[in-house]
Amino acid sequence: MARVVRTSVVDDAGLARLLEPRDDVVLETVDGPGVFGCAEGPFRTYRRAVTSTTRDDGRIDAMVEVAFDLDVPLWGVLFRRPLRRVLVRPGRRGNQPWWGPPVRLDLRSARVLAIVCTLSVVVGYLGTVITQTITFAADEFGTSVAAQGTTLAAVRVGIFLSLGIVTVADRRGRRQLLVWGTVAACVATAAGALSPNLWVLGATQTVSRGIATALGILLVVVAAEEVAAGARAWAVSVLALSAALGAGMAVWALPLADLGTRGWRLVYLVPLLAVPVIAAVGRGLPETQRFELARSDEPSPLDAIAGRRLALLAATSFLLLVFRTPASQLQNEFLRDERGFSASHIAIFTLVTGTPAGIGVYLGGRLAD
Repeated sequence: MARVVRTSVVDDAGLARLLEPRDDVVLETVDGPGVFGCAEGPFRTYRRAVTSTTRDDGRIDAMVEVAFDLDVPLWGVLFRRPLRRVLVRPGRRGNQPWWGPPVRLDLRSARVLAIVCTLSVVVGYLGTVITQTITFAADEFGTSVAAQGTTLAAVRVGIFLSLGIVTVADRRGRRQLLVWGTVAACVATAAGALSPNLWVLGATQTVSRGIATALGILLVVVAAEEVAAGARAWAVSVLALSAALGAGMAVWALPLADLGTRGWRLVYLVPLLAVPVIAAVGRGLPETQRFELARSDEPSPLDAIAGRRLALLAATSFLLLVFRTPASQLQNEFLRDERGFSASHIAIFTLVTGTPAGIGVYLGGRLAD
């Protein structure tokens, strides 16, 4: 439970503003004279109380006391201090802080988004580990750059596993596949630490990356199905930032490869540390409401439009990845062999050049909404 108290000297108009029920990050209800509760917002408990004393000169000493408990698993600690500053000031109807969603999230949406962001961090790590470590694995196994390229291409066969998983998710639901799929992908990645050669490593990564790709799709689907329309693009951008954080963690772990020829294997064991976290947050993840609703089998007049949009998005993604994927997956090989970077230097280079992109991702989500 977070508590904050703010005192100020106001006039009658200022006191009136403090006594207005908020309709911004929280929709307040009037629970008594100067006492407000929460009708909607990301809070497990919430109470705001305003007391005042009038001075002889007509000015008013006002005290605002707010106590709240965010229902945002794991991530709530990041928002408590900014919320303290917001909630003790007069609210402005519909005004949202720059660091929050464009529209207010309800209790369920905030909880679900926090959980899928946690899973997204894990998925981001799983999707990055082989591209960061393959150059070090190839060095231990004595294989060529061509063998690395072939392995990375073969890993893409896992897309067929991804298609199967998302198809099952449309029939059985999202929740179980997200939780169990993330655990399975962590275990498959950890199995790569025991690889006797590059081909076995590629086989374990085919399974892990195939599952991780499907999980990345399902996480976006859950966010779209649970978050209000006015904050969906923002939610997807936050998911992307969470995945980027996970990818960054894989980069943070990369200096382990400097411990010796076999040091890169430790990077593959790190996801096992996430399994207890996945189990903990997974218990609080509900099935999406949209999936539980009865769906009509009748064709929609928008099917043709959706088909054209899907074709456009698919073609754009294909053309983008044709250029981006080889560059990103063989970058570490170039930095290591052509520029003489150590694993630690590669980690620093990647973090310095990649981190600023997060600003654009976040702003893009807000602008899209």
